[in-house]
Amino acid sequence: MKLFSYISERERSIITDLYTAIGAFVLSKVTHFILKYTILNPIPTWEYPMKRNDQFKVLQKALNDGKLPKIFRPKLAPGSTFSDLFVIADYDVMKEAFFKRAVASRQHSENIKIAISTMLARMDYHKIPRSILDKDDQLLKNGPGEIAGTADGPYDDFHKKSRVQWHDTIKRLVGKNRISEIIKESSEKIVACLERVGSSAAGIDPRRVFMNASLNVTSGFAFNKTYDFEDPQFEEIAEIIESYFAGITSMALLQMSWNILPRWICRSDFYNRLWEKTSYRKDIDAQNPRNYLETILIDAEQEPRWGYFTVAATIAAIFLAASDTLSVTMTWLVLVLADNPEVQKKMLEEISAAREIDADLKKENCPFIRSVLLESQRLNPVADTLPHITTDDVQLKDCFIPKGSQLFASLTAIMHDPKNFVEPGKFIPDRFIKNGEFVNNPKVCAFSVGLRDCIGKTLAQDEYFAFATTIVENFKINRIAGNMEVDNADNLRLPKENIRLQFVRRQ
Repeated sequence: MKLFSYISERERSIITDLYTAIGAFVLSKVTHFILKYTILNPIPTWEYPMKRNDQFKVLQKALNDGKLPKIFRPKLAPGSTFSDLFVIADYDVMKEAFFKRAVASRQHSENIKIAISTMLARMDYHKIPRSILDKDDQLLKNGPGEIAGTADGPYDDFHKKSRVQWHDTIKRLVGKNRISEIIKESSEKIVACLERVGSSAAGIDPRRVFMNASLNVTSGFAFNKTYDFEDPQFEEIAEIIESYFAGITSMALLQMSWNILPRWICRSDFYNRLWEKTSYRKDIDAQNPRNYLETILIDAEQEPRWGYFTVAATIAAIFLAASDTLSVTMTWLVLVLADNPEVQKKMLEEISAAREIDADLKKENCPFIRSVLLESQRLNPVADTLPHITTDDVQLKDCFIPKGSQLFASLTAIMHDPKNFVEPGKFIPDRFIKNGEFVNNPKVCAFSVGLRDCIGKTLAQDEYFAFATTIVENFKINRIAGNMEVDNADNLRLPKENIRLQFVRRQ
C-alpha cells in the first residue's frame, strides 16, 4: 500500500495492531451475536404471520401435529428471529412468566419518555389542558406525566396503586348498585336498537350496537354519565375507535397509542370531562368519589405522577380496551348462536327457570349459559396479550430470556391446544358443565393472567353475561349472510364484514 511507504516502521506497526484489534472486536461481536441466538440460547423459531387467519392456520397445524414449541422466536420478517422477541404458546409457561415481577412491565425507557415529550410538543398538546384548567390546578403543576397511562409503563408502586383504585371504584359502585344499573340500562338500549334496526329481513352487522353498549358502560364507570346510542359525540368516538383498531399492524403498535389518542381525547366535548375546571373539582368529595376519574383526580392532589397526559391516556385506554374487544366477542357469540338454534332454545329455558328462582338473573343460576359464553370466548379469542418487557434476566423452563426482551403470549395457541381441550376447533356448548354444574377452566384466558392481566375483566364478564342473556331472552337470532370465517385482519380475530344477522323479537 502507498500509505505505508510514507510512514515509519513504528507507525506501520501501530496501524496494523489497530486494524487487528478492530477485526478481532468485530469478529467477537459477530461470534457472540451468532452464539447468543443459537448455541448459548437455543430457543426455536417458528412461522408467525401477522395476518390473524394465516397465523391461526400455522398454529393449528403445529398444535395438531404436536410440534409447536412452548416458547419460540417468531418469524415475522427477515432477521426478526435475531431479536429478543418471544412468543409463549403454553399455559403453564405463560402463568410462570406473567406472575414474575421481572416480566410484569410494559414498554418503558428513557427513549420512550423522550419520544412522548417530543410528540406532545409537536402537537402543541399542552395548550389543551391549559385552556381548560385553572392556572393553579394541581394537574398543571404535575405536568404531563411520563407514561402513556397506567396501562403502560413499569410494574411499580404507581401502577399497583392505580389497580387498587380501579378495584375500589368498582366495589364502591357495586355497593351502590350503580354498575348493575349502568349495565342494565345499556342492555335495554341494545334491545331497543336491535328491534329498530336488526329485525328486517336484510339483517345487520351488530358490532356497532355492541360497541355502543360497552362504551356506555365504560362512560358510566369513568364519568358517571351514560349516553344515547345515537348521540353524535358517542357515534364519533365509536368511529374513531373502529378506525384505530382497523389500523393496527402489530400488537407493539398499541404501545405507540400516544401518537393517536391525545388528539381525539381533547377534540370532542365528550372528553373535556378529563380536565374538570377547578370550580367543579372543589365539589368532589374526597371520601366518596363518584367515578374512576374522580378517584384519579383526588389522588393527583398528592401524587405528582398523575400528569394531565397520564390521566387522559389512562381514561382513553379504558375506552379502547373495553369497547372493541367486547363488541367483537359479542359478535362471535351471536354468530355461533345463529348456527345453533337448539342452544338458543336451551339458554332461553334456563333463563326462564332462573327467573323463577330470582327475578334478577344471577350467574350461579345459569350454568349452561356460562358454559356457552366461555366456550364461545375460547373458540374465538379476539386478541393475544400485550407485550411484557423483562426488567431482568429470566429463566423460563429451559429457556433463558435476557433483560429487555419482549414477551407475548399466544392465547389462540393456548385455547386451541388439543392437550388443553378435546376437539378444540369445535363449538361444544356444554364443555364446561360437570354433573350439572358450571366448572371454570383457567386455560380459557382471554383476559390473560398474572400481575398485568386485564384490570377490567370482572366488569367485562358482567357485561358479557348481561348483554348475552338480554339478547337471547328478547330475540331469536337468524343468520342472513356470511359465516364463521375469520377476516384476515392484523392481529385481531374478527368476523368478515359480510355478516348479516336478523334479530326477531320474541312474543
